[in-house]
Amino acid sequence: MITNLHYIEFLQTLIRSDDSKMVIFLIGTIIAIVIDMITGWTKSIVTKTPSSDIGTRGLLKHLSLFSLLLVLGLFAIFIGNFAILAWYALVVYYWLLQFQSVLENLEAMGVDVKGFNTFIRAVHSDGEPKQENDLEKK
Repeated sequence: MITNLHYIEFLQTLIRSDDSKMVIFLIGTIIAIVIDMITGWTKSIVTKTPSSDIGTRGLLKHLSLFSLLLVLGLFAIFIGNFAILAWYALVVYYWLLQFQSVLENLEAMGVDVKGFNTFIRAVHSDGEPKQENDLEKK
């Protein structure tokens, strides 16, 4: 019975710590990578441009970036609160890059992503989406 109490206390401590939140962010990163890889593979099949070189480079890129996030996360734990906060910001930025890559893959497959593109332009600009008209294109 005593070991069960220690186990429950350990789980409660783990849930309250930054370490467990960082693990959740790493799991989210893995999910983002898997979604990007699946849409990339699907795009290559739909556009009939499969390439093992592109797939290998993409996989190596994702593995190296995930490894970098993992190592930086370990350093952030040792450094302290500000470093952990910076690490969270870096992970969220990486998620946004993955989201943009998924949108590009979907667009190449013929999926209408105009609403998302408008949102991305609004985020990158001063907050207001630019209206395109025929006079500006000429």
